[in-house]
Amino acid sequence: LYTIEATAEGEMNGPFNVDAAARADVLGEARTVYLDQLDGVFQAQSIELMSPAVLQLESGVLDIDQLDLRIGDATIQGNLNLDQGQNRARAGLVIESLPMAMLAELGAPPMRGELTGQVTLDGPLTAPVIDGSIAVADLVMMQGKEQLGGPADVTIDIGLADTQLVTNARVDGLGDGPITLDFRLPMQLSLQPFALDLPETLPLDGEVTAKSRLEPLVALAALDGQVIEGDLTVDLELAGTVARPLVSGRLDIANGRFADALSGIILRDVTVALVGEGDRLVVERFTASDTAQGRLSLEGDIGIDPDQSFPYALALTTTDLRVLDSDLGRATVTADIKTEGTVEKGETSGRITVPRADLRLPSGGAVQPVTLDVEVRGAPPPPAQPDRSGTTGGPSTMALDIDIDMPARNFVRGRGLDTEWGGSL
Repeated sequence: LYTIEATAEGEMNGPFNVDAAARADVLGEARTVYLDQLDGVFQAQSIELMSPAVLQLESGVLDIDQLDLRIGDATIQGNLNLDQGQNRARAGLVIESLPMAMLAELGAPPMRGELTGQVTLDGPLTAPVIDGSIAVADLVMMQGKEQLGGPADVTIDIGLADTQLVTNARVDGLGDGPITLDFRLPMQLSLQPFALDLPETLPLDGEVTAKSRLEPLVALAALDGQVIEGDLTVDLELAGTVARPLVSGRLDIANGRFADALSGIILRDVTVALVGEGDRLVVERFTASDTAQGRLSLEGDIGIDPDQSFPYALALTTTDLRVLDSDLGRATVTADIKTEGTVEKGETSGRITVPRADLRLPSGGAVQPVTLDVEVRGAPPPPAQPDRSGTTGGPSTMALDIDIDMPARNFVRGRGLDTEWGGSL
């Protein structure tokens, strides 16, 4: 047996220090590693291996047994057995009392609550069966010290068998009724060789219902300085196939409000109505007003057919809409913009008028020097950068035909300037 001792320490969203001790038998036909110790502190949470874990690889069989960890107040237990000779896979994972605040240390949005869950996997390597459930009690989304709705209770059940993934989720406590999500999605999973496929010709079946406030749901997006509020009502159904999905029902937002801290934009009386009509979502209504007399409206439709590259046709109209109201100044915009096309090729046209703008150049602060690119005669050329243009999934083009009109009364002031601008582009 080989004896292994290791220590890791450093900084990753806070200091960490982890010690491990193991014994390894790797000279025989069966290779075995005994993990005897794993403890320390990571992401401000204590880590402790409650009992030794065993990893063994022999004749195409990978076996991990008795993994039993305590992380903070949570316990995580798991096992895994992959047998290539018998074409069999077995695995299990159990999580108890995992504080949701721990996930925030790993980059998730700030939240509170306690998670418990279990997942099992059993069956052939080429088509394993998965069954699992997750429950989160007293879930609260946080914004600083402010609680955004809740506490809520969340339950999620998942199952994969016979080329179908079944997901049932329910959230209670965020509004006048529960948020429910029920989906049956065609899916094929293989572990040997690994492959995950969504058969395009098998049927889709799903339903989403909700009657909730927007704030706790938007908090999951971890926005930066934006506030979105309102009453959300959803009753949507999904049908068709992966290649040709169909949607019916509607989504409504009432008493909405949007605010952006950087620009100072505030939209109130936001009303949204989206209606599913087969292979497209129709914007039946999208209106808002600012804090003065400005108005905004949007209409059109968005296709959900991937074979047609998700076609869309939208028209945006604003009247004296305040798009800047901050220390940098104040500006309003009147616009009539239309955009249509697909995710591969589109065209945007229309007119934007800025009837008045008062812009202020910020004073104070050091001037940052400009960095110049310098070429030295006789020096070897810099190494060529790898071509990453093909990693975006294909080109997308947008043709622009927009007239921008800025009559007089566009003022720029500050740092000794007091100027008035006008013109067109």
